[in-house]
Amino acid sequence: MYFNVTFGAYFLGLMATILIMHLFKHAQPALLYLVPACLGAPLGVALLRGDIKALFQYEDHPAEKPDTAAEVNARHKERQIERERD
Repeated sequence: MYFNVTFGAYFLGLMATILIMHLFKHAQPALLYLVPACLGAPLGVALLRGDIKALFQYEDHPAEKPDTAAEVNARHKERQIERERD
């Protein structure tokens, strides 16, 4: 959902840059239109959907949870059983 919205905003930002450039016959920095479009669109969607907190807490590669003592003991027992078989 957010990728599509941001992709559309990027396209519209580029179109706005080109339109302004042709209307005023003067070059414009593309980032002047791209940054607000690409930041504002997903923020607006998140606000409308109530996902703003989740949007700001997103992690591309979340940290792994540390193993519990029970998981460590279970793996240790499995290794001991494997060693005894060999």
